[in-house]
Amino acid sequence: TTPNSLPASISPSQPRPDGGAAGVLSAGEKVSTIPVTRNIKYSVNFTNLWKRTRHPVDYPDSAHWSPPVIATHNSTFQMWTTGAPASPGVQQVAETGNTATLRSELNKRAGSVSVGRATFNNIEQSQLIQDIELSPTSNFVSTITMLAPSPDWFTGFSNLYPQTNGFWWSSFTVLSYPFDSGTDSGITYSSPDQPTNPAVPVFEINATNSAGPLVLNRNVFPVGSWTFSLQGEQLKTAQGRNVQNGKERQIITGPTFFLGFPAVSPAMSPAENIAPTTTTEIGQPTFTQDLSEYLAPSVPIITKPKENR
Repeated sequence: TTPNSLPASISPSQPRPDGGAAGVLSAGEKVSTIPVTRNIKYSVNFTNLWKRTRHPVDYPDSAHWSPPVIATHNSTFQMWTTGAPASPGVQQVAETGNTATLRSELNKRAGSVSVGRATFNNIEQSQLIQDIELSPTSNFVSTITMLAPSPDWFTGFSNLYPQTNGFWWSSFTVLSYPFDSGTDSGITYSSPDQPTNPAVPVFEINATNSAGPLVLNRNVFPVGSWTFSLQGEQLKTAQGRNVQNGKERQIITGPTFFLGFPAVSPAMSPAENIAPTTTTEIGQPTFTQDLSEYLAPSVPIITKPKENR
């Protein structure tokens, strides 16, 4: 799959086919009137999509999420990305859920950091996380949270630049898939520690590189949903105009598209994005924008499989 190809539409109830580049593709983004030269704050809601009904193989009774970490940064920094080794902080989150080392790493490079709380899936399905600030110098956003228990599996997205033609998005939702930090060779939720030596780069879990419980009939479903929304006076400022190529246009509410990870559907409401039985495809918008505007230039598009899995 190439960065400028138009992949098939998906919803949270549909799997992601094997393969694809590590990138972000937008479908009908809702754009504000706030230029990227101004600072903005988004509220963030993380919603659990890792459920027994969707992921029935060996689903753990104690399934929970570690405290989600959200960071803003510039294009020269990557909290994590596929094809690159996990930092000590990312490894610690993926293996234990502890965020201390990652927060220390981010304190040196990130513009804004918000950390949520651990949530158990049999008790709580979503949480509102403290607002995150983007600025002209910290205009990319990345997230991470551990699937627990697991050897070293996590979800999130990396290096998203939420703007179109120099204007911030007013709201958007990202569906995220499971990843492996490449530091432990366990293949089940309850595998004992099996350090991968040497460690391999972070990779997206799929039927090609994993025989674990997150692969169902060669399909992998999204496990989390991240909804970002402007708040307060910023939201009032953001309403009423949608810009593409410098012209006003109608908001297109279309299906979520994906290109590797994650799928982004700024025009869809959170309810539409997390509907567990959405299978009907609605009008497909025409995609004309270059993927490169959403990615840091250094993000690799090669996903390397983990060995001995």
